[in-house]
Amino acid sequence: MTDRRLLFIAPSAYPLGGVATWLDYLLPGLEEQGWEPALGLVVGRYHDPEQYLAGHPFHRVVRIENPTGSQEGRIRALCETILSVDPAIVLSVNIPDVYLAMTRLRNRRKSRAKNVMTLHGIQSDLLGDAHAFREVLDAVICTNRLTCQLVNETAGIAVDRIHYAP
Repeated sequence: MTDRRLLFIAPSAYPLGGVATWLDYLLPGLEEQGWEPALGLVVGRYHDPEQYLAGHPFHRVVRIENPTGSQEGRIRALCETILSVDPAIVLSVNIPDVYLAMTRLRNRRKSRAKNVMTLHGIQSDLLGDAHAFREVLDAVICTNRLTCQLVNETAGIAVDRIHYAP
């Protein structure tokens, strides 16, 4: 595991969304600071990494394929990707199965990577994921201060594990 290696796992279904734009700014900025970010893009029925990358190019990309379409297939594909990249930190960008994959890898002592949620909204399902996985998340990164407060109050995550990254 390289201390500076990061793996962001994101959907490729929303090439026009704010999350993609956030990553456009964040990934090169992290590289300038000496980090080694990789972008894991999910491949699937509605997820097209090539279309995503046409509008949001990045050079360190891993495609995450799930040929079965099942949740178990997603978890296995995520586990394989995480093991192949061997990051110090895994950051889920709206892909909650990442937390299940990280739990599996940790339980099998195959990864010591930090398990981080990036939160880009205040919808109940997103806050519900934070609450459901609060025991396995090492941190939550929010893109606005209101979300930071809501994660603490509704998901029960301690303030010292909540970070603001606009």
